Amino acid sequence: MSKLQQSKKFKSNEGDALITVTQLPGMEGARTLIRLGEILGPGLAGLAAAVRFGRADHMSVAMATLFKSLTGDTFEELLRKLLETATVKTKGTERELLPEWDLLMQGQASEWFKILWFALEVNYGNFTDALAGLDEAKLGGPLKDLLGLGARKPLESVPKAKEATPSPSTSFGPPND
Repeated sequence: MSKLQQSKKFKSNEGDALITVTQLPGMEGARTLIRLGEILGPGLAGLAAAVRFGRADHMSVAMATLFKSLTGDTFEELLRKLLETATVKTKGTERELLPEWDLLMQGQASEWFKILWFALEVNYGNFTDALAGLDEAKLGGPLKDLLGLGARKPLESVPKAKEATPSPSTSFGPPND
């Protein structure tokens, strides 16, 4: 049985880099998905709710929640797990990506997240669609609404005068009109 591999070009310190990601084996992929949910779930849910309900005033709380759980150590843990079998090809030479990461990707912060997103897509496809499908089958739709997969309101850049500025303990939800 062959493993699914996909390749995509990214910027690196050596110019264009063709990065190939191989899917994790089934059980390892499942464990990694659960770990991703533990680390990123609360922050992403808050972020999705802020976008879904058009609440720019909640974005900072959602981002703080996301980055509280995504520490340097957890970021490195996820990066190493998702890219453990990845290769990079630059200037005609293909090699393992992780041993080259520090020099190859130094100063390329925006590319780090693009590469990680690519690795997530290779391993899990579009997981917002998967979550929405699970939700429709089992939960009747509320997760789809929370993730913002339905209609979205435009973000409000400034809270309305009648609304108080939310505290970090404020729950996410539709604005009080």
